[in-house]
This record gives sequence, C-alpha cells and structure tokens, in this order.
Amino acid sequence: MVLSRYPNLSEIKFETRFWGELTAKRRQGGQHDENSLEVTISLSTLSKPSLETLVQTSARHLEEVAPLISDILKISKEQVLGVGEFKFVDKSLIIDLASEVDLGALKIEPRPLVRFLPLAEGQELIRQTAFSPDMTIITQMQPDASSSGKLRTNSRVFCIDMEDPVVSHPSSSQVHRLMIETGSAHAFLTGYYLLTPASERLPAHVTDGCEVKDVALDARQLSERGGKLYCELKEGGMVDISGTAADWGTGTLTSW
Repeated sequence: MVLSRYPNLSEIKFETRFWGELTAKRRQGGQHDENSLEVTISLSTLSKPSLETLVQTSARHLEEVAPLISDILKISKEQVLGVGEFKFVDKSLIIDLASEVDLGALKIEPRPLVRFLPLAEGQELIRQTAFSPDMTIITQMQPDASSSGKLRTNSRVFCIDMEDPVVSHPSSSQVHRLMIETGSAHAFLTGYYLLTPASERLPAHVTDGCEVKDVALDARQLSERGGKLYCELKEGGMVDISGTAADWGTGTLTSW
C-alpha cells in the first residue's frame, strides 16, 4: 500500500515478528503491464539443520504417514511423494504430491490434518486432536508447465485453522499472519526443491543449461484467491520473492 501511494518510493523497511527487519523493494522490469506494482521481499529459507530434519523425517513419515494423508485427501498413497517435518513457530509439515493430483480441486479440511506425526520414536500416531502443525504446506511440481531455469510449482498453505485466504473478513492479526506465513512457505519451498533430495526429481529440461541452485520457482498458490510468486535462491540461504502487489484495504493510524 505504501509503495502504491508513493510512486517515487523505491523501498520500505519494516519490523516483523518472525524475521526482524525486512525490506520490500519496488521491482524493476516486472512481467506485467506498466500500471501494475511488482514488489520483491527477501526471506530466509529453512536453515541447514531444518533442511536436514526435513530429509531425515521424510523417509519415516512416508512409511508411517502417507497412508493417512492419502486417506484424508482421497488420493493413492503412491501419489504422496514426500512428507517432511520442520520447525517454524511449532512443528510444521511439507507434503509433496505427484503432479497428476489436481491439488486445486482437493477438498481439504484442515482439522483432519491433525497430529498424525509421532510424538516420539515408537509412539502411536494421534489422529483425533486439534489441528497440530503450525504450518502445513501441500505442494507439487508441474513439469509440463516448467521451462529451462524455471520450475512451476503449485501449493496450498494452511496455518492454524486457516487456508490463505479462507476467512472472508480476517482480523488484522490474521491478515498479518497469513501474509508472513504464505510468503515464508514459499521461501521454505524454494529450499525444499533446490537444497534437498527433492531436487533430484527436477525435470531435465528445467536444469538444462543451469545449476539446480540457479533454478527459480514459478509458484502458484491454489487457494480460493490464488496467487503467483517468483522465488529465487540467493547467497546466505535468502530467497527473493517477487509478485504483483494489491491494496486490500485502507485505514488510519490513530495511535502509536
């Protein structure tokens, strides 16, 4: 909103709960028409220990959890390619589905995606408690829509009891949380696809002429509102996330 109100402003800095100071920059040479506002923000992908945990838990969860997920989502267990665990604010998940699954059409109720993670090695899965993962990211590659240096991905992001933007009249705290977590989700997905064994499944035509780390995610979020993001892995584990900005409301700051 600030960048749209002040066209001569090139960047703004703001404090966030999870990431400290962030900078949003007006993007030059955007992919849309000259009247659209494109913005780039840098977020950290998962840390090396978190990526290692994601990889280590994936093999175990594939065996233990994939049948539950396939039952919940009404797909075959062979279509569940990965189930990795990481820590965001609390325990969180990345669920990787095969490209033939119609992710946008899946009827997903967050509450059945309950505590299907083991509390510890050897403990039984808990299936009937309140929604557990702080964030659940369901994702897939789309090889046919990808091109050299660009990997098309689809995703749906759930946090607490919400899928962005399932609430029609979210509170300001919900809007802030959804913005941070769905942006963070795509920073995490960039690390997942490019820095873990998931990169071994990248189509050959995507990595033709470039290194895996230089592949950009051409990401689509398949929530009701939808969204498109362009994600590029940078030095130090940072991810530049670019997209078209839209004003969603106006207001007046009455106190500070």
